[in-house]
Amino acid sequence: MKKITILITFLFFAFNSIGQELVFCHTNKIKDDTLINLHYYKVCYSKNNRGPYYSSFYVTKSRVVKKAERKDNFRPDTSLRKEIRACLNNYKVYGYDRGHLCNVEAMQFSFNAQDTTFLLENIALQNKYLNRGVWKSLENLINKQVIEYDTIFVVAGVVYDSLSKFDIYSNLMPIPIYFWKVVYIDKFYFCYLFPNKECSRNYMDYRVDLLEFERVTGFRIENK
Repeated sequence: MKKITILITFLFFAFNSIGQELVFCHTNKIKDDTLINLHYYKVCYSKNNRGPYYSSFYVTKSRVVKKAERKDNFRPDTSLRKEIRACLNNYKVYGYDRGHLCNVEAMQFSFNAQDTTFLLENIALQNKYLNRGVWKSLENLINKQVIEYDTIFVVAGVVYDSLSKFDIYSNLMPIPIYFWKVVYIDKFYFCYLFPNKECSRNYMDYRVDLLEFERVTGFRIENK
């Protein structure tokens, strides 16, 4: 038990459709994380950065075949304390979009589910070409694959610079240096790591093995 306490500061447990545990651990000594359950998905949230470490969610066949009307409604989550939550003005950085981690299309089965993806704890500053390019292509691929596999578990996150935190002087969010995604399909993991800049359109250029993923992100998948 002592070893686990030393190595792991945050544990997240989720269950796939057959009940197997999917365990994510952060091996670095972070002390500002908190888990937010938004019913449709979960967020590991950084209080210092006032933004997400990652969001985790299911993409299912029954969900993606339904399409509720989309209404963009980016907003802060007023249930969070004011000193740890961001506001819309904090995201006004030229060349960067307000990028979703849990994407809207994965939650398109209902208006309420879609609406929760616009809460700012699910949003990070993302290079506009990355957001609208290969990141979007990978989201679309997952939505197509779920028709065959029925249920896919996804964890999407960011990597901040080790010195980054919310800048109270400029009043701006920190810009992640990487965006990443782990896709769990039929007992297999597929890890993708994207630098937060304009990237090629081929998502396979950014697929990495588990060791590289864990080295760069600081997260470890326990039951691989």
